[in-house]
Amino acid sequence: MPRIALAIFVLAVWIYAIIDCARTDRDSMPGKLPKVAWLALTFFLPILGSCIWLVVSFRIKHPDGLGTAFISFPRSSQQSERPSAPDDDPEFLARLDAELRFQEWERRQRTFEEDGRATGDSNDSESED
Repeated sequence: MPRIALAIFVLAVWIYAIIDCARTDRDSMPGKLPKVAWLALTFFLPILGSCIWLVVSFRIKHPDGLGTAFISFPRSSQQSERPSAPDDDPEFLARLDAELRFQEWERRQRTFEEDGRATGDSNDSESED
């Protein structure tokens, strides 16, 4: 019984690898092998070819891995260059600084307008007398 289950499992993985390889775009083929070579590798070397295809193509199709619960592959250099916290991001800090300067400018404008109205109201009442 275990031999039959193992044979069915190997056959299922082999068929899946052939179909997955056949459905993958030519531009997305891993390594420097053409699509025909990958198909021949998975077809003529069922166990080895299928395993190689699944491992190598998984890295291309899922660059982030499956998360922390499974084995994850190293992230690309582009993702590792991102800041880990907002205060490490120069763009975030620049936006924050611009917002704070704008809020300060608005506060000064309101204060100036309120002071101008207060002094303007008293000047108008004095000129009317």
